[in-house]
Amino acid sequence: FFIKILDLATGNHELYMRRRREQSIEVQQMKYFEEQQQQVRKQLSHFFSFHHKFKFHLIKRKNKP
Repeated sequence: FFIKILDLATGNHELYMRRRREQSIEVQQMKYFEEQQQQVRKQLSHFFSFHHKFKFHLIKRKNKP
């Protein structure tokens, strides 16, 4: 019984230490690259959303008598 508790505590500590360990350069680069990609996707979605709304507005104005 006590061995199971000790194993659980040891595993928990290993996970805690893994989270606290400094990340390798490769992992830092991958995270930075992913953040840049997310920013580009966000900017593109904003641009296309605005473009679509603006185009729809022009079509509505052109069709008015």
